[in-house]
Amino acid sequence: MRSGESRKIAREAQAGTLNALSPEGRVYISMLTQPPSPPGAQVEFPAGPVIVFRIVTMCYGGSLKSGPGSFVRRSIGLLFFAAVLAGCDSPGGSDLTLSGRVLGAGEPLREAAVTLYEAGSSSQAEELGSAFTNSSGEFEIKFGRPSGDGLIYAIARGGIPAGKSAPNGAIALLTVVGDVDRRPESITINELTTIASVWTNAQFLGGNSISGNYVGVRNAAQSVGNFVNIETGGLGGVIQNSVNGHETAALVQVNTLANILASCVAISPPDACERLFAASTPPGVKLPEDTLAAANNIALNPWHNVAGIFDLPGDRTYIPVLNAPPSAWTIALKFTGGGLDAPGGLSIDAEGNAWITNNFLFGSHPGFTDCAAGGTGVTKLDPSGYPLSPTLGFTGGGINGAGFGVAIDETGNIWIGNYQGDSVSLLRPDGTPVSTEGRGFRAGGFASKVQGTIIDYEGNVWFVNNRPSPGCPECGNSLTVFPGGDPGTPLTFAYPGTSTLSEPFDAAVDTDGYLWVTNGAGNSITRIDPFGNPVMQTAPGCCGLSEPRGLAIDSYGNVWAANLSGPTEADGGSVTLLDPYGENAAGSPFRGGGTQGPWGIAIDGDDNVWVADFTGKALVNLCGVRTRNCPDGFATGEPISPPTGYDGGGALQHLTDVAIDQSGNVWVLNNVNDLDVCLSMTVEGCMQASTECGGDGAVVFYGLAAPVKTPMIGPPRQP
Repeated sequence: MRSGESRKIAREAQAGTLNALSPEGRVYISMLTQPPSPPGAQVEFPAGPVIVFRIVTMCYGGSLKSGPGSFVRRSIGLLFFAAVLAGCDSPGGSDLTLSGRVLGAGEPLREAAVTLYEAGSSSQAEELGSAFTNSSGEFEIKFGRPSGDGLIYAIARGGIPAGKSAPNGAIALLTVVGDVDRRPESITINELTTIASVWTNAQFLGGNSISGNYVGVRNAAQSVGNFVNIETGGLGGVIQNSVNGHETAALVQVNTLANILASCVAISPPDACERLFAASTPPGVKLPEDTLAAANNIALNPWHNVAGIFDLPGDRTYIPVLNAPPSAWTIALKFTGGGLDAPGGLSIDAEGNAWITNNFLFGSHPGFTDCAAGGTGVTKLDPSGYPLSPTLGFTGGGINGAGFGVAIDETGNIWIGNYQGDSVSLLRPDGTPVSTEGRGFRAGGFASKVQGTIIDYEGNVWFVNNRPSPGCPECGNSLTVFPGGDPGTPLTFAYPGTSTLSEPFDAAVDTDGYLWVTNGAGNSITRIDPFGNPVMQTAPGCCGLSEPRGLAIDSYGNVWAANLSGPTEADGGSVTLLDPYGENAAGSPFRGGGTQGPWGIAIDGDDNVWVADFTGKALVNLCGVRTRNCPDGFATGEPISPPTGYDGGGALQHLTDVAIDQSGNVWVLNNVNDLDVCLSMTVEGCMQASTECGGDGAVVFYGLAAPVKTPMIGPPRQP
């Protein structure tokens, strides 16, 4: 089509006099509410606002746009303009090709507009090329090589469902392809690929655009294959494996959501789309106009109207399905392998790999003392959950019963606190040990039952010595630093005769370089300056502090602590919030949303709070200090997660740690499988019972939180 002709067609469209076919036979108009007009016939527009589309969109790099008279919002017959693309080339040439098919409710979707995009790193996505599906739902797009990072995805919009005579303007389906140079020869776009692509990319998706930090977008694209095979449009390998296919609800939940979209796609029943759009929209959120926006609403607000969404009409294309509403529309997968056994501590590196300590249980319960109930190695999982460490994890370098402490410095080295080994170990990014074989770094003999391990802004490595060890009864209840990350010049700060540190468990650094430390036995939090001087300490039991474990600091300098217990057993655990000066915040401590006995805690890029609840076996989400990033009407500390927390579809056990990655995925660790078994074990039976006691795997909740820049040094940073 020549440019003069395209301008003429646009003028005629605005005047409402456009013929159904252009002189070249490439442009036609059809009504959603009536069959297409015959060639050459004049089309009479319905009363109300006229919707004008850019007719040359598909050839010249635009996108289909609708005005205020859309199908959903105004119940006006939507006009669907289509440019048949024979002979159209992409703006940068057409040396590359992507072919595929579009299916709706399991049947070919004909005359759907398929547009290929490159995901944006810091700007909006770039359109690469377009095509329309034929009667078999097939398409082929010729496009030029992307100018950016080369992460591509395809959106199919509109199209005529099987058994219908007019296009459905509410259809929008997505497949994230990933690296352009690793694309398959052909892809499928359907409801399953849409659910998989939306949940993994929820934090980056808006309208036609997928954009955000490169690492996060890349890793999100890589994770799509866990859910779906983009070539066939069927389920992927991970979601069907023995762990997720049979032990969790991930598979049936994905199928259920796909069927809900399919009912809208097939317009079965006739009001399926309107019902979907209304049910998926929380207060204060824009009503969606297509299936893609509706799916993204559900992914970003999984707590909203769970039962109402479950009760929506659902197609039966994808089986098996849920037989009852879930607790929330989160989608989580569990990963094993790479040495995972009783995982306890978690940190995520700059590439999105998860580094996990496999620890052991300890305590003073009758018949249960310090003995190994888990592995002794360190596990590395890639951003998609694939194990990069050996079967028993990375070993050597003195790794021995690593505890809660694991931190990554800005060079990518991994520092591990060994509770059992009374030392700190150091691994290179490839897992090669740097620390001394069999011993690790012992800080001049003062390292003792090491727990929380962190890196500050100056590259100093800090760790807490939780309690005395058999080899050093005068050690423990102290804080050690390796200045500049040099283990050869350790400094240990002890405070004998005081309660400054009393079984310290975790530490965090604020923007001023001060350390905050939880005291598990002292039921307090201590603030220490960069020179080891204590400058503030809460009163014992203040602010709900009771066996505090994990600690996190938000971008405003507020301190959040996870309290494993409460003043009484009936109270249960809680989350304490202190302001930057150590004063208890209004409403603190906070409960609800599944809070029973919190252990690990993390802050996301919106300053919302995520808690790994040990006792309740749940992931808890609390509204943070930036309440504008919470659901409408929520105040700081109020639970966003349901009353029982996010349960991961049965994937969760007793959790110890939680972390947020660059894609907005929330990682949690199953530290203990059966707590009753653990607490009843004899010392002699501890090792033999490790498979019953030690927790099973790491669990990833996809697209649930605002991404953060990792490794986490200090308060959370935007990626």
